[in-house]
Amino acid sequence: MRVLTLVLSVVAVVFLVIVLLKFRSKPIREAQVPGEDWTPTRETLQDPATGRTLRIWVDPADGARYSVAEIR
Repeated sequence: MRVLTLVLSVVAVVFLVIVLLKFRSKPIREAQVPGEDWTPTRETLQDPATGRTLRIWVDPADGARYSVAEIR
């Protein structure tokens, strides 16, 4: 019985950590062109509706994240 309680407690803690990290992440906004001082990341997304590849850029002033279509 103690082992079951311990296992359930560990699962609950892991679940809470995952939920908190999910809410902590900043939303990604879409932009047509990157700002002058934005920094590109290695992260890309594939837009399923249009098939476009979007690069994630970060604004160092406030940490906001933006997706900008890659030019091919």
